[in-house]
Amino acid sequence: MEHPNNVRDDITTLLDGKKVLLVEDDAELAERIAEILNGCGVVVVSAHSVETAIRKYRTVEAEYSLLIIDCILPETETDLEAMRQLEAELHTELQVIRSLQHVMNPTLTDLNTLTHARNRRAAIRNRIAERVARDGGLLLARALKTAEAGPDAADCPPFLFFSALGSDDLRRNAEKEFPGCRWLVKTGLEDVLLGHIRELLMPKSHNACPNTPPSSVPPAGDEPPI
Repeated sequence: MEHPNNVRDDITTLLDGKKVLLVEDDAELAERIAEILNGCGVVVVSAHSVETAIRKYRTVEAEYSLLIIDCILPETETDLEAMRQLEAELHTELQVIRSLQHVMNPTLTDLNTLTHARNRRAAIRNRIAERVARDGGLLLARALKTAEAGPDAADCPPFLFFSALGSDDLRRNAEKEFPGCRWLVKTGLEDVLLGHIRELLMPKSHNACPNTPPSSVPPAGDEPPI
């Protein structure tokens, strides 16, 4: 296996001092990815919704060299704020469930509380799902492609999409609309992120070697669970 420092050196050569737009609604994950890229000299501009990403893409006074986009995104800042409030409520219910589900000899009150918390958890998850667009990343990519270069999009920066689902239909749509894009499943994202970026940006003649990190995209029909 190729030494990680070799990959990091290549990314530094390709992107040192250049800007990357990172669009991810999970603030902690976005921060970790930004730290990885910052370590290679990359200037990361982060956005957490489709709305904010479009605004930053149009207003930041520099060309982006790469777009890293989560495929499942809230479309507006209002959706994002509502989703984060719901996630806080979900965390509260999970704490209740964890505190009661292994209680020995639970009382009737304990059982009723546990049932209520589980029902609330399911309802909150449904409400969170209503606040995100399953194809939000593709909607964003289309908007950025049009904003950059019109229908041809010849000058549009390359795309690296990632998703917790690894959904076949989303992947096929992305690859059809954005030839040459890369698709990365979030499982193990940080371990292979730089390798995928190098494969996307480096000329193929320099990148076709036996030590190139393998793609993390699972075979069709073998997607990780939601």
